[in-house]
Amino acid sequence: MIYVLGTGRCGSTVLDLLLGSAPGVVSVGELWYLPSVLRVSIGELPGLPALLALEPVPKDSPKLLCSCGEPVVNCPVWTEVRRRSLAGDRLRELDLDNRYYEGFFSMPIAGTGWVFRTGRFERHLDSMAEVAHAIAQTTGKSTIVDSSKFPWRAWLFPLLLGRKVEVKFVHLVRNGETFLQSIQNHFDPNEPVSRPAPWPGWALTLFYGAQWVHTNLLSSCFGFLFPDRYLLVRFEDLSAEPAKTLDALARFLGLDVSDVRRRVEQGLPLSTGHVVLGNRSKITPVLRWTPPGLGNGAAPSHRNRLFRAFAGWLQRYYGYR
Repeated sequence: MIYVLGTGRCGSTVLDLLLGSAPGVVSVGELWYLPSVLRVSIGELPGLPALLALEPVPKDSPKLLCSCGEPVVNCPVWTEVRRRSLAGDRLRELDLDNRYYEGFFSMPIAGTGWVFRTGRFERHLDSMAEVAHAIAQTTGKSTIVDSSKFPWRAWLFPLLLGRKVEVKFVHLVRNGETFLQSIQNHFDPNEPVSRPAPWPGWALTLFYGAQWVHTNLLSSCFGFLFPDRYLLVRFEDLSAEPAKTLDALARFLGLDVSDVRRRVEQGLPLSTGHVVLGNRSKITPVLRWTPPGLGNGAAPSHRNRLFRAFAGWLQRYYGYR
């Protein structure tokens, strides 16, 4: 298992699809959402809750398509994974336990479950492992890329070693100012897909800037706790020097990326995998490598100054000026 850590809008879908084009690897996108997506698709839920506090995802959203082009509920891969590991009440149980043990405020709950080895917590770990094994058996691929990104989910993966699921963590960081600009663009009325901003610009900067700090700081903890299982990758390096970044990933993950490099260099199609959620690039009919942009301009300088005031130290830690 390769688990991608980071914030939303950090480029994880692109990294997911690049890694998924290597031999023996399958891209599955944001696996944390799989039970919810399936429940929405079969009518058990009206839609997904708001992601990144931006907007809810309705039942007819393209986000609920698998990257193979089929609705997730009709995708042959996810249909078989569901049959193998999420039959009956297991689907609803995993969805509820994902929120209970892997939510934003759930780390103390998960810690209590681990210390006391509660039955519910052990069943949740069993379900996580069974889904991973079902994906590997269905696709015939031994390595799975999960780009759920949540560090509070990642804490559970080392506990799966006894269930024959090994994990390495790739922490994908994006410049915080560019991340904030991406958020601002979501609320820009001049953009083709936007919605009204819920708060003034300074409040958006504080809220999402704090989220950038919190998520990346927790993700960086894995580098100290599991140094041999953690690699930091900057989005800007992936964009500017994809071949060099892929080589670093290959050495760390033990993958053969020679064919992926050739496809990137020659503009050949990449594998689209079976990505759950992710951004709109996942459902491009024939995905070719296009260096992801570094942002659509800088955020207004006063917002940058506000962000640097409380997050500049972490920006500098990651090598941003």
